Amino acid sequence: MTQASLYCVCLDFDGTIMEYEGELGWFHPAVIECLNALEAAGIQWFTNSGRGIRNQLEVLDLSVKRGLVHRPEKMICGESFIYDRSGSGYADREPWNTDTRAYLRRFHAEVQSRVRSSLEGWMEKYAPKETFVREDATVFLVDPSDGRPAALSSEMAACLKDMPQAEVFINGGYVFAIPDFLGKGRVLAESLGHDRKKLARTLAIGNDQNDIPMLDGQSAELVGCPADAAEGVIRTVRAAGGYVSSRPGPYGTLEVIEHYAGKNGKAL
Repeated sequence: MTQASLYCVCLDFDGTIMEYEGELGWFHPAVIECLNALEAAGIQWFTNSGRGIRNQLEVLDLSVKRGLVHRPEKMICGESFIYDRSGSGYADREPWNTDTRAYLRRFHAEVQSRVRSSLEGWMEKYAPKETFVREDATVFLVDPSDGRPAALSSEMAACLKDMPQAEVFINGGYVFAIPDFLGKGRVLAESLGHDRKKLARTLAIGNDQNDIPMLDGQSAELVGCPADAAEGVIRTVRAAGGYVSSRPGPYGTLEVIEHYAGKNGKAL
């Protein structure tokens, strides 16, 4: 794969390109260098994170203060919404975002109706650090140790077994339900208008279970992950003929970009 054939790079945040100081986070300095180098090579990049638009913009602003010049062309937020670059800001993709918000309200009302009888037991058994049961989300943050996210995910999926349009995903300690027409891969494809020529030249990189839908080769055809990605992610990337880095975290992500983008993808 030569650098001239790469159209864009689609990046997850946590575990893939971030560094942190307390509760604040921004892009790793080497990632910032790499993204700026991609601009010179004419390669776009997109965000694709479970974080909402406000949080993603906060991360971008902190990264700009640390030298980021090449801003994303598109931002995919909450595995559901698309924001297209418009001048110095970002605009809602319409009618996609409005229609998706309306659907999510109906979807989560049904999800919450089905899990309501289990909530008290989950509070006791899993002691979630945070619980988001609102009109547009059903999310639980649990201690990622002792396999708790996987166990809660299994119980939640059982509650939704008669709701075929519902999928349950894990992202670190987060366990959440989303409709089957959303998720990182399907929304990425939508962001590019399902243009197979562009998707064939799009590289997607992620590290956790919720990244699998954009790493199975069905949306972006070029895929990769850091060495410390979840086992299921590594299996998925390998099955799709993608690249598993020899290094963890942001440096692993840079290795994947370098593999596909050549010298212009390096952090110089």
